[in-house]
Amino acid sequence: MTKKRVNGSTGPFGAFSPTEHGRLSLEGMYAECRLWLARLYASEAAPPGELLKPVFGAGDPKAGMMLIGEAPGKAETEQGAPFVGKTLSAFLEGAGFSRDSLFITNAVKYRPYRLNPSGGKANRTPTRAELVALRELLLFEIAAVSPKIVVTLGNSPLFSLTGRADIGARHGVLEKLESGAALFPLYHPASLIYNPGLAKDYEKDMAGLRDYAAKHGF
Repeated sequence: MTKKRVNGSTGPFGAFSPTEHGRLSLEGMYAECRLWLARLYASEAAPPGELLKPVFGAGDPKAGMMLIGEAPGKAETEQGAPFVGKTLSAFLEGAGFSRDSLFITNAVKYRPYRLNPSGGKANRTPTRAELVALRELLLFEIAAVSPKIVVTLGNSPLFSLTGRADIGARHGVLEKLESGAALFPLYHPASLIYNPGLAKDYEKDMAGLRDYAAKHGF
């Protein structure tokens, strides 16, 4: 199949921009994003990823707390739901939050991958172009759900919301988003596997998140 170019002023493949009709609901935005990803997949600018198997946000559409991860992994892509992999499921259990009481999504809605030497697919960190391309959808999710607190896991969603990728300096530090929600950045739980030295800071931040949540009735 001959791949075509996708026009756009942001990054190598542009950015998702919904129609006015799509902006009427999350379902409308997701439907339009699915079509946009399909067109991107058919273009020569397509990044390596499961663009035809997007995983969108799920949970309580009026939740007081929203969790934002980096991107779906293999398990999430197979099951079509966010935060079902072992690491992120363990995060929810460790945090003491009920999945049903939260809205959970990712900065990038498809699994980015790279091919390993044996030809298999391995997760990779989304590029900044990928994060920017889907930023508008993420902001719409926040506006639609209107959470009181937004918890980001790792640098990718932090960059999507603030333009900064400095989780080492920002973890556990509350700030306000333009929506009025409190932003609470955390290290991605998977980072503890590769850097056990983060565990002490991570546990301290998790305790701070639980305290903040309890004070605000979550």
